[in-house]
Amino acid sequence: MRPSHLSLLPLFTFLLSACSETELSKHDSPSSAPGLYPIEVGGKCGFINIDGQPVIGPQFDEERGFSEHLAAVEISRKWGFIDTSGRFAVDPVFDYLDDLNDGVAQAQIGGTWIDIDRTGRILLPLPFDRHADFMEGFAWVSSGGRSGFIDKMGRIAIPLQFEDVDFGFREGLAAVRLGEKWGYIDKSGRYVINPQFDWTGGFSEGLAAILMRGEFGYIDRAGEMVIKPQFEDAGNFGEGLAAVEFGKKWGYIDKRGRYIINPQFDDSADFYEGLAGVKLGGKWGFIDESGRTAIAPQFHGHDFRLRDLRVFGRGSYGEEFSFYGGIARVPLPGNSYGGYINKSGKFIWKP
Repeated sequence: MRPSHLSLLPLFTFLLSACSETELSKHDSPSSAPGLYPIEVGGKCGFINIDGQPVIGPQFDEERGFSEHLAAVEISRKWGFIDTSGRFAVDPVFDYLDDLNDGVAQAQIGGTWIDIDRTGRILLPLPFDRHADFMEGFAWVSSGGRSGFIDKMGRIAIPLQFEDVDFGFREGLAAVRLGEKWGYIDKSGRYVINPQFDWTGGFSEGLAAILMRGEFGYIDRAGEMVIKPQFEDAGNFGEGLAAVEFGKKWGYIDKRGRYIINPQFDDSADFYEGLAGVKLGGKWGFIDESGRTAIAPQFHGHDFRLRDLRVFGRGSYGEEFSFYGGIARVPLPGNSYGGYINKSGKFIWKP
C-alpha cells in the first residue's frame, strides 16, 4: 500500500533541506547535449569531451548521461545530479534518480516515487501506479488500469480514461489506446485522430508510423495515410529519412515512401548528422544518406528493436551508433560503454 501524502511530509521536509543548499548551474539555456560523453574505466563512470579528453574522472558507480546540462549519477548507492564540471548540483540523497525531461526528473526514496526539479526541489509525490517522463509539459500517468496526463503542478490535465498511452506528447499529439485501437489526442484531451490503428508511434518530422493488419505505414497529423501500410517494421523519420523493414531486410525511405536506400541491411539505426549505423554480415558500420559506406562494418553490437528503442523519439545522447557533435559511441568487447569514433572511423577514445 502506498503511504498517504500526510505520512510523507516529514520525508519531504528532510529532502527539501538536504537539496535546498545546491544551486542551479549557470547555463544560457538547457540542452540535452552539453558536449560530454559517458565512459567506463575500471568499473567506474566518468565523462570525456568531444576531443576524447577526460573532463570528469571515473568515480561514479552508474550514470544516466547529461540531459539539460545535468547528469544523474550514483555514488555509494545514492543518486544526485552533477553539473558539467563534475560538482554536485543536487546532493546524492535519492535511492534512484532519472534524467531531466522538461526540467523535471523522477526520483525514488524510501520506496516512494516523487518528482523533483533541477535544483532538487520536490514538486509532488506520485500517487500513481506508473509515471513516465515529462514531454512537452505533460507526463503520462496510470492508476487502476487507466491512463491519463498530469501537468508540472501535479494536476490531472487529461483524465485517466485510456487503456494505454505511448509514453507522451510529441509534436503536440499523444498516441492513446481505447479498447483495442490506437488514435491521437491533443493537449486538451480531444481526439484529433480517432482510434483505428493496431499500434501507433510518436510523430517525428510531421509523420508517425502506424500498424494495420500486420503492416506498417505512415500517417500525417491530420490522420491521412501518406505512406500505405506495406512494411514489416518501421522507425521514426529523422533528417528526412526513416528506416523500414521489407523482406527481412532494412532500407530507408523518404516522406513520399520512395526507397532512397534499398532494403539490404540486417538491421539499421536512425540518421544523425548525416550518418546512420547499419548491420551487415553480423557487424555494424555507417552509411551516408546516399547509401554509400562511410565507415566499413567492423563493430559488434546488439540488434535494434525499432519500436522499443525509438518509442521516446529521436535517440539519446551517447546512444550506440548515433553521431552527436561529430563522434559516436561503438561497442567494445569487455566494456559495457565501449569507445568513441569520429566520422572517419578512427577512435578518439577507448579504454
